[in-house]
Parts: sequence; structure tokens; C-alpha cells
Amino acid sequence: MPLKSALPASLLMLGVIACSQAPSPSPPPSTAGPGQTLLVDGSDDGGAIDPKALQEWGGDVSRALNQARFYPASAQARRLSGVGVLFLSVAADGSIVSFALRERTGHRELDAAILAVPLRIEKLPPPPDGLAREEPASIQVPIRFGYRPPELIQ
Repeated sequence: MPLKSALPASLLMLGVIACSQAPSPSPPPSTAGPGQTLLVDGSDDGGAIDPKALQEWGGDVSRALNQARFYPASAQARRLSGVGVLFLSVAADGSIVSFALRERTGHRELDAAILAVPLRIEKLPPPPDGLAREEPASIQVPIRFGYRPPELIQ
């Protein structure tokens, strides 16, 4: 099913974009800008999901994923940096149904590290009420890697 052509203004939140689409095996084209989390809403309730709850859930998922990332020592030694986008399907209980790398960082080691993130997480925060009732909710989250000299790490 294609994305709706017009998104309700109430769903265009700070860093979270929501739209209605049933999850598909391959990620949809990204419409999220750098640093934005794209939420693809699998609900059928006509947009009655609380936009603030969507925004909070997107932030919670992003924080959980970024906390679980591991910056490979070989990438640190080469001072590699980049942002990749991880696409996930999330069940109503927060379990990860599937995931894929939506956008690459430009470095194989960092891409592999991004794909390892969901394997370190047992469950994500559950989607808000009304989302992922019958179909998993889908979300795209940017994962950042940036070199920081050891003396700057606190």
C-alpha cells in the first residue's frame, strides 16, 4: 500500500514523521531528514493515535538503540564516522519482528555495528496504544558514530 499523499499536520512532530502504511518486507523510501526518526504507523484507526505519544515513543526507541550501539575499535582507530538508518518492525509488546539497514554510513564496519544493535536488545519500548494492534509498527532510526578523542570522553 503506498504512503498517503498528505500527512496530517498534527503528526508532523519534532523529529518524528508519521504516516499510514502496512509494514512491508523492504523498507519504504526514506523521507526523514538527517537526525530525524521516521515512524511508519501500521494502525487502522484513522490517525487517532496521540501525536505526543508517537513523538515520545520515537525518542524512546532512538535512545534505546543508540545506547545499545557499539563503536568498533577498528573504526575508532581509523576515526571513522557516519550516520546510518536502521529500519525496524516492532510488535505491540516491543519485541523486534524484523530489521534492515535502510541507509549506509559509507563504512562497512559501522554498517555491521548498526545491524548488530537490534541483536543486543531484548525488547524496545512498546508502541503507543492503537499502534501495532494487528500489524507491527515500523520505524526508521538514525544511528550515529563519531570519533571523539579519549581525552574528551567523560
